[in-house]
Amino acid sequence: MQQIKKMVEATTDIQRLSDSLWRRTMKKAKEQPKPVVILQLRTLSTAIEILDWISNIPFEELAVSLYFYCQDVNMTQFTRWYEAQLELAGANKEKFATGLHRFFTETAKKIQKNNLYDEFFEFYYRCVKLRLQNDNERVNQTVITAYQNLLIQQLEYLRPSKFDFNTFVAGRKTAGEIITRNDCFPTFDHPIYQVRWEIEAGKRIADAEEHLYELYRKTGYDIHNADDQNLIIAQDKIHTTTCSILLPFINEYTFDIIPQEIYNGNSNILHFLMNKVDLPALREDLKHRKRTLPTNGVRIVFDPKEEIRELLMKELLYDNSIYMLYRLSTENGDLSGVYETKDSFFSSICQSSEGHKYLADRVEAFILYCYASQVLGGKYALQFANDYIAILGCQELTLTAYGMGGHLRNTYDGQPHRREGEYEAGEASIQGYIRRLPVGQSASREARDMAESLGYDLESNETYVRPFIKQVFRLKEKVKNN
Repeated sequence: MQQIKKMVEATTDIQRLSDSLWRRTMKKAKEQPKPVVILQLRTLSTAIEILDWISNIPFEELAVSLYFYCQDVNMTQFTRWYEAQLELAGANKEKFATGLHRFFTETAKKIQKNNLYDEFFEFYYRCVKLRLQNDNERVNQTVITAYQNLLIQQLEYLRPSKFDFNTFVAGRKTAGEIITRNDCFPTFDHPIYQVRWEIEAGKRIADAEEHLYELYRKTGYDIHNADDQNLIIAQDKIHTTTCSILLPFINEYTFDIIPQEIYNGNSNILHFLMNKVDLPALREDLKHRKRTLPTNGVRIVFDPKEEIRELLMKELLYDNSIYMLYRLSTENGDLSGVYETKDSFFSSICQSSEGHKYLADRVEAFILYCYASQVLGGKYALQFANDYIAILGCQELTLTAYGMGGHLRNTYDGQPHRREGEYEAGEASIQGYIRRLPVGQSASREARDMAESLGYDLESNETYVRPFIKQVFRLKEKVKNN
């Protein structure tokens, strides 16, 4: 009973603080440009949400969770920054909430000044990976979720223009330029702020919820009730989470891995997936691959196409390991993720769903079988697909693979006709590949060692071509900015 009372009191305290901070921010809003206010309100919302999550966690437990979590992430510079913020949230709620916008602004300046984008993207990936893998009983999962939300909000401050709410950070080009994607719902929170503004201004609103839904519809969102609102919230969360974990791996050549169509948060399409794969055995087999994917990846098209349409897979050499990136297109939108061949880590949105491990395993088995069909073949060849995977209600699947070789394709900028003076030479890092040798030749020991370290088993007449720098052509900055 005493514990319940403390929880209620904590919730009430957070609500009072929230109301007070909203009022203060609204008063300052009259003196500031609207984009600045929107960003501050988004950060304030993040701060209040975090405070609400950790309000019932004793400070000692919070500190211990942060210590062990950050110790495992092991990127001291970044862990110190964000660990200190969560500790501040536990020790002084108001100071944390009022100072978070300044913290994000100053941290973004450090990242930009010292060119730490790649390090931050890797740090974010490690944090998400550790959360999905976490089995440390000393780490409270709620603390990890709060920590990750800090990092997501930091991305708002790393855009080339932090007030361009139509875009969101997606990755980085090989030459260093930040890559952005379109934000699916860039103005979704604006009606919420509008209602709050009107209430603070003393406007009488007979039905606040209905007024909110009306503002949504005027803004372009077909929302009539709480279910409609929650569906978009779920879609946005899925899309943001999916794109964010891909941050270190997205460049101009892998941009097409990002979901092209938003996944429907209410879709049950994944529940139709069935598999007969021995998943542990398949993971182990994929540590000894026979070949690489084509330069621009491979598309596997499914027939019939009622539920699953196609799977795009690409390989990327990153941090001395081969990563397979995938985008699964379904009738209810796209799902993307990454597979680490060295330690068998597989990411999918299903891993974040409570009680859905069986579903996560099905998705992983489905995609990894398709990957094995291309890099292992043999017993995993596509002709045997129905021995390994199935879709409920479909008696037989036909899978057709389309390898995309040739010159590396820029899927971010597109390939417009090259006109004199518009392009300049540049360099791009190209992943290694397996090449068949002429009769009588054999691979060097160095090539064999390199291949083995990346998980490839070479035949006696094959060699592994090391990653190399290739000359490419890019639009000149002055042309892109016109």
